[in-house]
Amino acid sequence: MRKRRVVITGLGAVSCLGIGADPLWKAALESRSGIGPIQSFACDGFPVQQGGEIHDFNPRDFVENRKSLKVMSRDIQLACAASTLAFQDAQIVPEQLNPERAGVSMGAGLLDNEIDEIAACIRNSLDDTGNFQMTKFGAEGMRTLFPLWMLKYLPNMPACHISIMYNLQGPSNTITTACAAAMQALGEAFRIIERDDADLMVAGGAESRMNPFGLTRYYIFKTLVNGNSVDRQASYRPFDKRRAGFVLGEGAGVLILEELEHALKRKAKIYAEVIGYGSSADYNYLPESLEDSTGREISMDMAIRDAGISKDKTQLIHAHGSGIPKDDLLEARAIHKVFGDDLASRIPVVATKPYVGYTGFASGALQMILSAKIIADQKIPATLNYGEDDPAIGLKVVSKPVENAPVNVILTNAFGISGQNASAVIKRWDGK
Repeated sequence: MRKRRVVITGLGAVSCLGIGADPLWKAALESRSGIGPIQSFACDGFPVQQGGEIHDFNPRDFVENRKSLKVMSRDIQLACAASTLAFQDAQIVPEQLNPERAGVSMGAGLLDNEIDEIAACIRNSLDDTGNFQMTKFGAEGMRTLFPLWMLKYLPNMPACHISIMYNLQGPSNTITTACAAAMQALGEAFRIIERDDADLMVAGGAESRMNPFGLTRYYIFKTLVNGNSVDRQASYRPFDKRRAGFVLGEGAGVLILEELEHALKRKAKIYAEVIGYGSSADYNYLPESLEDSTGREISMDMAIRDAGISKDKTQLIHAHGSGIPKDDLLEARAIHKVFGDDLASRIPVVATKPYVGYTGFASGALQMILSAKIIADQKIPATLNYGEDDPAIGLKVVSKPVENAPVNVILTNAFGISGQNASAVIKRWDGK
């Protein structure tokens, strides 16, 4: 059976660079990062005090049902905002959709609790000597929590709220595979439309780690750039010889995927066509423990084969580029093995996480939004802060913005710290 064709018709982004995909794209072209001092909570004395924090975001601008906000964590709010922006960008009137042929696929995971909620709960669970008691927690501590507290932090809630907001009665999925989640959510949405289970899918991811729990968790993982440089923006440098980890961020990215004829019928603007997708898993957990790039190779090779193109047709690789020393090395090694040393050294590679920080479950979607913009506008932003080649990497890293870039095919990677990998290939829509 002939596979149905899938195109990207809407882009919605919320990041530290602003509300919408255009502020993100404009900043990328200007080589301007949104990383700065954390302002939403006091972190004096903590080893990390900067990140990609979103300012001037009001969820009331995007969620009409005010009661719903009571059961929305920040991750959910960001996801709903990005979906609204994507619908607006695609110029879709939700009421005109066939709800049974429209669905949602989101990447989301461990939603961090608000510290004041947990603090009150723990305080009421301590005995007279200050020790935590499980019996007191069950009898007294939990009573301090909002009765619907759990609904604020379940990972499937972003997809649930989006489907309710827009009456999407088709497939509804949540994927919880760390930094690969949004890309895998997009890949699943692509497959759903391709196999004729829906005509339109809302797909992407959201995550906020700009809170004490999230910041502490990644600090314990030892994946953050060390120290407290005031110029932390410049310290986030994927693939650079001086790379030393990442800077955290928060955000959401949502794309509207449509079956080609469905999009053409309503005369939609088409950013790009999705032509290939691949996914795989590594054998181990943390990147500093890995010695094998096989999982990443499988993901990329599968996406290219699924796209039905020869490897030399790839004109840009939008890398995962976490900035973790070993992680970047493994991605580079995988690119060399998939494309061969000669081709791998000639295909331009860009990594865009330094613009918004490491946004986890949202990162793959934000990357895909930028990939779609690159295809549509034929411009390539720089890999921010890249300045010193690492001979062990051996890639043609884009270090300066490229105007008038004839990029028709892009391979985009999203690799999770926990070992899941996802890659997608998009191409320029040629009108045929």
